[in-house]
Amino acid sequence: LPFVYGPAYKTGAQVTEDAGRFSDIRREASFMAFAHGRHFWADSFDPNAKGNERLINGWATFVAREVTPNPFLILFEYGPDVDRTKSLISDLGCEETVLWMESMSRRELMKGLALSDVVCTNFEISYLSSGVNFEALSLSKPIIGYRSAQHLEEELTESIYPILGAREPEEIADQLTWSVQFPDDAAKIGRAGKVWYEHEAERCISRYVNLLKAQRDLSSESSDV
Repeated sequence: LPFVYGPAYKTGAQVTEDAGRFSDIRREASFMAFAHGRHFWADSFDPNAKGNERLINGWATFVAREVTPNPFLILFEYGPDVDRTKSLISDLGCEETVLWMESMSRRELMKGLALSDVVCTNFEISYLSSGVNFEALSLSKPIIGYRSAQHLEEELTESIYPILGAREPEEIADQLTWSVQFPDDAAKIGRAGKVWYEHEAERCISRYVNLLKAQRDLSSESSDV
């Protein structure tokens, strides 16, 4: 089921207009990673856990490699473990490359997401469907996240949207590095994701429209009896 109405963000001009601070960051950044999920990682067994600590450790490793001169990771003050994340960033010494944004509406958030190079999602539990993933897909952004093949139904393994798979910090750092070194290939993955999302959204919406029409026809027949 699509969570995001893609046509509302169809063109870059519509999305990035008056993007404010995001535009300032983009002008300064040589590489911009976006992670707008909740900070929830103190209990890794909780189904809400996002694995934020994995991302932060991976980001610190990536920054230390110095593969790009001015990278930024955009995070949001959202979730019960924000302070815990900030402490980890401080311990790892990568504060200068991490920028915090206040919690905001989707319409405002999407302006920043549209300017990013990659979107970092969940690294603890393998999910196919999530607001963060679908927001990224609707804007053609390559996703770095965790996907466990054993959790996919067999018929989905060939038809699901592409991502840059990673879970452990070193894997995350590797995918960030690859995205810097091969931006055209990363962008191609993002575009393929949007094609998938639009196809699935259309298929899902058509299914519900057909069900509603069938119900209307049944009601009409009943009233004629």
